[in-house]
Amino acid sequence: MLKVSFQDLTKSEFATQVVNEKIKHIEEKFPELKDHNLNFSMKMINSPQHAGPDLFSARLRIVGKRFKNLIIEKKAPNLYKAISQVFAIILERLNRSRDKIRSKQRSQIRKQQRSRLYYVSPKIEG
Repeated sequence: MLKVSFQDLTKSEFATQVVNEKIKHIEEKFPELKDHNLNFSMKMINSPQHAGPDLFSARLRIVGKRFKNLIIEKKAPNLYKAISQVFAIILERLNRSRDKIRSKQRSQIRKQQRSRLYYVSPKIEG
């Protein structure tokens, strides 16, 4: 379930559409994310005390069983750059976690195979 929110920023249908497309692409690669809650928030950071260009922030929070509490936040001078940076990092993190799970499963299988090789069944005399 995806929830897109805007803070200190006018709601943009185009930005929402970009986020939805990127989430759809990620869910195709990681179907286990369909059971997770996804919260994507975008905001503009503008300080009246400091003059200068506006800064945009994009934040993705994933909560669920497999990916417990994953939060990624990036800031950039352009909103769409911040969005693309968040999705580049989330792909990297999800791939890394999938590889970690796969390597744990492989090591468990190897341990089981080794224990079978060295197991000597007792002879029953009768």
